[in-house]
Amino acid sequence: INEYLSYRAQNLFLLNEYLASREALLTKRSEELLGVAEDMVERGVSQSDAQTVTNILAKYENFFLEFVYIPLKTQQLMPPAEELLQIKPLVAEAFSTFLAVLVIGALPLLGSVVAYSGDEERECLAFYVFYFLAGAILFTLGALKSCFYGVSWYSAGVAQLSVGIACGIAAATCIGALTPGIPGIIPGWAHGQQ
Repeated sequence: INEYLSYRAQNLFLLNEYLASREALLTKRSEELLGVAEDMVERGVSQSDAQTVTNILAKYENFFLEFVYIPLKTQQLMPPAEELLQIKPLVAEAFSTFLAVLVIGALPLLGSVVAYSGDEERECLAFYVFYFLAGAILFTLGALKSCFYGVSWYSAGVAQLSVGIACGIAAATCIGALTPGIPGIIPGWAHGQQ
């Protein structure tokens, strides 16, 4: 759902920018074209070339809006118009993200079930296996995210692990407060041992 909403919101934002930019070009064309030319000059293009290029490209309104004007304003390329309002790909991406979270989230649980295997003496081991696997998976996911951002794998892994720990503690605290009769997150509490 989060993926769907974020992509949908981004596309709606770009669509609104497109409509507002088209309106601005219709009502204040000379000012807007001058602004684009000035931006090009700031990036090293000569004044005369910037005005010439801007005037030539502005003849082709859709191209100018999608590849020159909006990217300068938003620092983002405009997706194709047919993509802006599509829902099916976004739902598919959201569902695939949900499945990925489900599978990744199940790994620590499966590991602790295997470690526990019905033996009450191994109960503590099952908790520690769960904590270790959850931490290892969070760190690995953070390290993998560093491939897409300009940060080191170690700092991205530690950041993801820290967020995961904070969320886990917050969730356990809330669940514990709402259900006082159910055992807490500390091993040994499952059978009333405190």
